[in-house]
Amino acid sequence: MAAHHVHAPGPARGDAFMRQAGFVTANPHLRGLFVEAGEVAARDCPVLVVGESGTGKVMFARGIHGISARRGGPFHTLYCGGLPAQVEAELPRCLLRAAGGTLVVEGIAGAPSAAQDALYAAIETGREGRQTSAKLRRRDVRLVALANPHATPDMATAAVEGTFRRDLYEAFADATLTLPPLREHPEDIPILVEHFLRRLSDGWTREAPLIAPETMDSLVAHDWPANARDLMFALEFALPKCTGGTLLPEHLPDAVRR
Repeated sequence: MAAHHVHAPGPARGDAFMRQAGFVTANPHLRGLFVEAGEVAARDCPVLVVGESGTGKVMFARGIHGISARRGGPFHTLYCGGLPAQVEAELPRCLLRAAGGTLVVEGIAGAPSAAQDALYAAIETGREGRQTSAKLRRRDVRLVALANPHATPDMATAAVEGTFRRDLYEAFADATLTLPPLREHPEDIPILVEHFLRRLSDGWTREAPLIAPETMDSLVAHDWPANARDLMFALEFALPKCTGGTLLPEHLPDAVRR
């Protein structure tokens, strides 16, 4: 599918991506990354999103899809962490279901060799713009691959060692976006806490509680090994324990309290 370029200034495109993906941040680096994501979304090229668990890689993929020319098409996911035979069997069905839209490939570094071959063929079909057969039309998908930098081996190492197709790895080189872990932008923790509490409270049809200063101190001081997802789970744990109007340190999981 040919990309329809959106003629919008970089910051506006970044804001559109941020709204579509559902991110909240005050961090200048992340805001710059959102502008880059908006530019990438308009190019209809394969994208690699790198980030630790819980940093929002799937949200990022949805944001790219949602502001791209493919936003009216399907959004489908293939998980490469299963048995090789299962992944190889599922991939053709995923390519068919995602036709005209976006296929998200989670854990691409672990994709078996036959799946790597099929993914590269899908990229080449898109690059060449060939629409001469039903088989090729079924491959008209945009690939957004997700990778954890702590995967063993990582894609770069696997490409050097020959266990991952070098040309498939290089296909993502021009559009690789790396999400920072939450510990690198702790100034976003208060914003995320308020965002998550509002969302959780709305689901329970109750007012979001106030946050005691000492509670926020504990939340900001924690290292959040599973990043924003970990923070949300901690608040999901704490909210039912908060029967008053203020979230206190004793409502938090033991591991989070200072």
